[in-house]
Amino acid sequence: MNSVLEKSPFFAELDCDERAEILSMARPFAFDQGHIIFRQGDRADGMHLVENGRVQISARLPGGGEMTLSTLGTGEVFGEFALIDGRERSATAKALEPSRVLFFSCRRFEALRSELRPAALKTMRQITSKLFRRLQLLDRSIDANAIASTIDPPPPWVFGPSETIGKPIAAVSINRAALRVLPFFRSLADDEIEELLSALPAWDVPRGQFLIREGTPGTSSFLIVRGAIQLALEKGNGFEKVAVLGPGRIVGLSLIEGGLRAETCYARERSTILEICQEHFVGWFQGTSLIAFKFYDAVNENLVAQLRASDRRLGRLSALERAG
Repeated sequence: MNSVLEKSPFFAELDCDERAEILSMARPFAFDQGHIIFRQGDRADGMHLVENGRVQISARLPGGGEMTLSTLGTGEVFGEFALIDGRERSATAKALEPSRVLFFSCRRFEALRSELRPAALKTMRQITSKLFRRLQLLDRSIDANAIASTIDPPPPWVFGPSETIGKPIAAVSINRAALRVLPFFRSLADDEIEELLSALPAWDVPRGQFLIREGTPGTSSFLIVRGAIQLALEKGNGFEKVAVLGPGRIVGLSLIEGGLRAETCYARERSTILEICQEHFVGWFQGTSLIAFKFYDAVNENLVAQLRASDRRLGRLSALERAG
């Protein structure tokens, strides 16, 4: 079992001791050809790694039918959403041939996370990168499958670019009680919240202001404190709307792997945001502190929310294409 972890790109960052620690959590299972490992809608209780064999991942389409999302082989993982939000499964996994998989339960992984173990941090980092790459692929699929009836003209109240994204505001004016109900801040101590607020510029963003334009270089991401931000793909002179994100969510996640912005973001209503510069983003993403853990949680929950929205959007587009 250790050899499959050693060869798996997903666990490439782990050293020998860390692989042994992760492996101690694993339970092996063998499945016959055609066996359903889990179904879409089942309770998500853990992540799986293919030790040998092949596993098909598929999802139901609105109105009936099924779409194959991927076919996985030795060393590849599936069901990793479970380690992020523990909600119901977003897809069905089926063994295409006799297969052996390793199962990592949410409960045992959470025990490692709670101790701030490096193995858990590195695994979370890999989950983040995988989720981000999958989101990029989904967005490209949405862009390729967009049809005229799903593309909206820009709202008349959208404007930009401008020299700033809004009006700078003092951190002291941000309601601390409102912050503490957001997932990112909930488990931080008062001094950690103050340290964070002193490091991140705060902005009062007017309705319609662009924060990010698709295809531009990324230098910051933004944590929403109040209001709502629209995510969209630019298609000709219109927008293919993907998701709306609210308080506690982060936009501008292209900083995970660098490169150009994959989406356009603008304020649907007047919003308060905290700007996370590239230096802080990378420092937290590669860090080992409690704030780094909370940052991973916020980023991963954000990615899962966007992936679920993109999955639904692509499913609707596929159903419309089949119907029309």
